[in-house]
Amino acid sequence: MIIPSLIAAALTFAAPEQMAQAGHVYKQAYQQKASNGRAIYEYTDNNESVQNWTRLVTLNYTPQLRVDAQTWANATMKALQANPAKPAHQLDVKGANAYAQMVFEPDAANPEYEANVQKSFHVADCGTVILQYAVKYPKGSDLTTIKAENARIAVQLEQDMWQPACQ
Repeated sequence: MIIPSLIAAALTFAAPEQMAQAGHVYKQAYQQKASNGRAIYEYTDNNESVQNWTRLVTLNYTPQLRVDAQTWANATMKALQANPAKPAHQLDVKGANAYAQMVFEPDAANPEYEANVQKSFHVADCGTVILQYAVKYPKGSDLTTIKAENARIAVQLEQDMWQPACQ
Protein backbone atom coordinates (compact mmCIF):
# COMPACT_ATOMS: atom_id res chain seq x y z
CA MET A 1 0.00 0.00 0.00
CA ILE A 2 1.31 3.45 -0.92
CA ILE A 3 0.97 6.08 1.78
CA PRO A 4 -0.49 9.39 0.40
CA SER A 5 2.14 11.53 2.17
CA LEU A 6 4.89 9.65 0.32
CA ILE A 7 3.17 10.39 -2.99
CA ALA A 8 2.95 14.10 -2.10
CA ALA A 9 6.64 14.19 -1.24
CA ALA A 10 7.47 12.80 -4.67
CA LEU A 11 5.72 15.60 -6.58
CA THR A 12 7.97 17.69 -8.78
CA PHE A 13 7.53 20.74 -10.96
CA ALA A 14 6.71 20.03 -14.61
CA ALA A 15 8.00 22.92 -16.74
CA PRO A 16 5.96 23.85 -19.82
CA GLU A 17 7.50 23.80 -23.29
CA GLN A 18 6.37 27.38 -23.89
CA MET A 19 5.11 30.36 -21.88
CA ALA A 20 2.94 33.32 -22.82
CA GLN A 21 3.93 36.50 -20.99
CA ALA A 22 3.51 40.22 -21.62
CA GLY A 23 2.01 39.70 -25.07
CA HIS A 24 4.73 37.34 -26.32
CA VAL A 25 5.02 33.57 -26.67
CA TYR A 26 8.30 32.16 -25.40
CA LYS A 27 9.75 28.75 -26.21
CA GLN A 28 12.01 26.83 -23.87
CA ALA A 29 15.57 27.45 -25.01
CA TYR A 30 17.51 26.13 -22.02
CA GLN A 31 17.15 23.93 -18.96
CA GLN A 32 19.50 22.85 -16.23
CA LYS A 33 18.62 20.33 -13.53
CA ALA A 34 20.74 19.61 -10.49
CA SER A 35 20.93 16.31 -8.64
CA ASN A 36 19.10 17.87 -5.65
CA GLY A 37 16.07 18.64 -7.87
CA ARG A 38 16.72 22.35 -8.37
CA ALA A 39 16.08 23.42 -11.93
CA ILE A 40 16.22 26.45 -14.19
CA TYR A 41 14.18 26.76 -17.37
CA GLU A 42 14.71 29.71 -19.71
CA TYR A 43 12.43 30.81 -22.51
CA THR A 44 13.10 33.21 -25.37
CA ASP A 45 11.06 34.59 -28.24
CA ASN A 46 12.00 35.47 -31.82
CA ASN A 47 14.40 32.49 -31.85
CA GLU A 48 16.87 34.36 -29.66
CA SER A 49 19.45 32.36 -27.73
CA VAL A 50 19.76 32.47 -23.96
CA GLN A 51 23.17 34.11 -24.44
CA ASN A 52 21.78 36.91 -26.62
CA TRP A 53 18.23 37.77 -25.57
CA THR A 54 16.12 40.90 -25.52
CA ARG A 55 13.26 39.47 -23.42
CA LEU A 56 13.60 36.36 -21.29
CA VAL A 57 11.27 34.29 -19.13
CA THR A 58 12.93 32.16 -16.47
CA LEU A 59 11.41 29.58 -14.15
CA ASN A 60 13.52 28.74 -11.09
CA TYR A 61 12.41 25.65 -9.20
CA THR A 62 13.63 24.71 -5.73
CA PRO A 63 11.89 21.63 -4.29
CA GLN A 64 13.54 21.97 -0.87
CA LEU A 65 12.45 25.60 -0.39
CA ARG A 66 9.08 25.35 1.32
CA VAL A 67 8.43 28.83 2.68
CA ASP A 68 5.56 31.28 2.44
CA ALA A 69 5.51 34.41 0.27
CA GLN A 70 6.53 36.77 3.10
CA THR A 71 9.55 34.66 4.05
CA TRP A 72 10.65 34.56 0.40
CA ALA A 73 10.16 38.33 0.05
CA ASN A 74 12.21 38.99 3.20
CA ALA A 75 15.07 36.79 1.97
CA THR A 76 14.96 38.37 -1.49
CA MET A 77 15.05 41.89 0.02
CA LYS A 78 18.09 40.94 2.10
CA ALA A 79 19.86 39.53 -0.99
CA LEU A 80 19.06 42.63 -3.06
CA GLN A 81 20.34 44.96 -0.34
CA ALA A 82 23.58 42.95 -0.17
CA ASN A 83 24.02 42.92 -3.97
CA PRO A 84 27.07 45.02 -4.95
CA ALA A 85 25.19 46.29 -8.07
CA LYS A 86 22.59 47.92 -5.77
CA PRO A 87 19.65 47.49 -8.14
CA ALA A 88 16.59 49.70 -7.75
CA HIS A 89 13.99 47.35 -6.30
CA GLN A 90 10.53 46.96 -4.84
CA LEU A 91 8.94 43.93 -3.15
CA ASP A 92 5.29 43.26 -2.36
CA VAL A 93 3.37 40.33 -0.93
CA LYS A 94 -0.15 39.90 -2.23
CA GLY A 95 -2.02 36.84 -1.06
CA ALA A 96 -0.04 33.64 -1.58
CA ASN A 97 2.51 35.28 -3.93
CA ALA A 98 5.40 37.69 -3.56
CA TYR A 99 6.45 40.10 -6.30
CA ALA A 100 9.88 41.60 -6.87
CA GLN A 101 10.73 44.37 -9.29
CA MET A 102 14.35 45.28 -9.91
CA VAL A 103 16.40 47.28 -12.38
CA PHE A 104 20.13 46.75 -12.83
CA GLU A 105 21.92 49.71 -14.36
CA PRO A 106 24.61 49.27 -17.02
CA ASP A 107 28.15 48.59 -15.86
CA ALA A 108 31.43 47.42 -17.38
CA ALA A 109 30.34 43.77 -17.46
CA ASN A 110 26.75 44.43 -18.59
CA PRO A 111 26.43 47.38 -20.99
CA GLU A 112 22.60 47.43 -20.92
CA TYR A 113 19.90 48.00 -18.35
CA GLU A 114 18.24 44.79 -17.20
CA ALA A 115 14.75 45.04 -15.72
CA ASN A 116 13.24 42.04 -13.92
CA VAL A 117 9.87 41.23 -12.44
CA GLN A 118 9.46 38.08 -10.36
CA LYS A 119 6.41 36.28 -9.00
CA SER A 120 6.86 33.59 -6.39
CA PHE A 121 4.72 30.46 -6.09
CA HIS A 122 4.82 28.40 -2.91
CA VAL A 123 3.43 24.92 -3.58
CA ALA A 124 3.18 22.86 -0.39
CA ASP A 125 3.68 19.46 -2.04
CA CYS A 126 6.21 20.61 -4.63
CA GLY A 127 8.44 23.47 -3.43
CA THR A 128 8.97 27.03 -4.64
CA VAL A 129 8.77 28.20 -8.24
CA ILE A 130 9.86 31.69 -9.24
CA LEU A 131 8.55 33.11 -12.52
CA GLN A 132 10.85 35.85 -13.77
CA TYR A 133 10.30 38.14 -16.74
CA ALA A 134 13.35 40.14 -17.84
CA VAL A 135 13.87 42.84 -20.48
CA LYS A 136 17.11 44.44 -21.64
CA TYR A 137 17.17 48.14 -22.52
CA PRO A 138 20.01 49.99 -24.28
CA LYS A 139 22.39 52.13 -22.27
CA GLY A 140 21.03 55.66 -22.27
CA SER A 141 17.41 54.56 -21.85
CA ASP A 142 15.27 56.59 -19.48
CA LEU A 143 15.31 54.94 -16.04
CA THR A 144 11.88 56.36 -15.15
CA THR A 145 10.39 54.77 -18.26
CA ILE A 146 12.06 51.41 -17.47
CA LYS A 147 10.69 51.44 -13.92
CA ALA A 148 7.19 52.32 -15.20
CA GLU A 149 7.32 49.44 -17.71
CA ASN A 150 8.51 47.09 -14.95
CA ALA A 151 5.56 48.16 -12.78
CA ARG A 152 3.16 47.53 -15.68
CA ILE A 153 4.59 44.03 -16.18
CA ALA A 154 4.31 43.36 -12.44
CA VAL A 155 0.58 44.13 -12.66
CA GLN A 156 0.29 41.76 -15.64
CA LEU A 157 2.05 39.00 -13.67
CA GLU A 158 -0.25 39.58 -10.72
CA GLN A 159 -3.30 39.21 -12.98
CA ASP A 160 -1.86 36.28 -14.95
CA MET A 161 -3.58 32.98 -14.18
CA TRP A 162 -0.53 30.76 -14.86
CA GLN A 163 0.20 28.34 -12.03
CA PRO A 164 3.06 25.84 -11.69
CA ALA A 165 2.07 22.25 -12.47
CA CYS A 166 3.40 19.60 -10.13
CA GLN A 167 3.17 15.90 -10.86
